[in-house]
Amino acid sequence: MPVTLRILLPTLTGLGPDTTGRVFGGSALDGYVAVSTSWKEDLAVENDAYLLEVIFEGELSNVISLVPAAVVLQRQKRLRFLRVTQTILVSGASIQQGSLIPFHFDIPNNVYGLDRDFYLGDREETLPPSLSLISDHVHTKNDMFVRGVCDISYRVRARMITRAGQYAGEASSHPVTFIPTNPSPLPPLCITDFGSEYALAALQKMDVFNFLQLQNSFELSIHTDEPSPLVFGRQKKTPFTTVRLRLRYRHTPTAQDSAHAVSRSPPPEMFFSVQSTLHAATFLSVAPQMSLPKQGDVEASTLLMKKTTVCESRARTLRFSGWKPVDQLDSNNYQWESNTALIFAYEGADLPAPTFACTYASRRYALSIQLRLESHRGTKFRLRVPVQITYCDPSAASPELATVEIPETRCMPPIYTE
Repeated sequence: MPVTLRILLPTLTGLGPDTTGRVFGGSALDGYVAVSTSWKEDLAVENDAYLLEVIFEGELSNVISLVPAAVVLQRQKRLRFLRVTQTILVSGASIQQGSLIPFHFDIPNNVYGLDRDFYLGDREETLPPSLSLISDHVHTKNDMFVRGVCDISYRVRARMITRAGQYAGEASSHPVTFIPTNPSPLPPLCITDFGSEYALAALQKMDVFNFLQLQNSFELSIHTDEPSPLVFGRQKKTPFTTVRLRLRYRHTPTAQDSAHAVSRSPPPEMFFSVQSTLHAATFLSVAPQMSLPKQGDVEASTLLMKKTTVCESRARTLRFSGWKPVDQLDSNNYQWESNTALIFAYEGADLPAPTFACTYASRRYALSIQLRLESHRGTKFRLRVPVQITYCDPSAASPELATVEIPETRCMPPIYTE
């Protein structure tokens, strides 16, 4: 008996998909399989029984190839890393009448070993989000270009099986956008592992002459730390994070300075024009990565990268005032410090993939911050700060997530290590 199957997923926000069809890890996916047949009057069919098999699965396909492909030369990695099955007994009578058969899946965030042929150790590995991209081109030594394609996809499949073990009709498939969730803040990156990719401090030396042509020399340095993650998934709330900035001022004494004036006088308030941009770096590989890859590790044979600008914020002005002495460098020289906060709100139209790392793909983000001292237009500071993006299930959104601070511990290990 030919059977027609159609998968129906809910569109209401709650457990499982939200209004845009996204499914969040750590929640549940509920849906229906619409079963029907054109055979309406077969008594043998009516008294028969069938098995409906519903499958939630995830697949990864990474391909690195020459461009243009004058000669077929590819390296690829394809694997099915997730397969959850539910089997339901269905009577022939219900098929003849046409029915909606419910199914339910608990969606995990982790699995033990993404690749069964390459086991990374005795611990869980985070499931990657749905993702589809083409890498940046890499120019090889042989005057050829190499590019990579990464496709991480999830879907629900359904098929009907007869008592004899044969398939009854065509299987049905429905794509699903999967986003892993993290109910708690992610540990900070070990910045020293990515020394060339991030800059948490910047320094400028400046000379200023007054109306008597007396030189005033000082140093300005800006310092920061990794901020709390950008948390998506909370309804009607703009994701934001707060970058704490510390401006330090050190006066360099000259012969005309008096020790009393230098040690006692704080600097004036200062204004900076600030422009911040969120960037993403996505890595794809056809060989297992034993640790988080670096941009300098990119090679045409096994590892490629895609750089994208995710979101730019509007220019704004920050004020530094309320100086406090933090260090007496010598008897004639104090170092002053002023603190302020830069709030970065995500204003992009598309929702970005979360920060993730698995055996064959990973993504991380950096917030590029340019500060220009308004009283000295030529004085610019550039910071590049790691920012992690995470999602919470809208059905279990916690208001405390917005105010949770990341731990102070540095040099945390990556998700997987050698």
